[in-house]
Amino acid sequence: MLDFKQFLRESYNLKIGDLSEMEKPTLILISRKNTRIFMNEDQMVTMMKLLGFRVVIALVGAYGAGLTNAVFLQQGLVRPL
Repeated sequence: MLDFKQFLRESYNLKIGDLSEMEKPTLILISRKNTRIFMNEDQMVTMMKLLGFRVVIALVGAYGAGLTNAVFLQQGLVRPL
């Protein structure tokens, strides 16, 4: 079992080392601009950085059926937000 555990650690590059040598984990914050927005997004990002995360803010876009429907829209039919 110990050999298998070591094999997994090496395969997934899960080396145990000094915490100061480790990369910061990345936290992706999904931001919304029209509905269900975070009223304190700036404060959330500050807190996440203080906790040791590298923060990436991403905007929500079309997905699922909405993205599929966009394929069939005529060019220029929808204006960007």
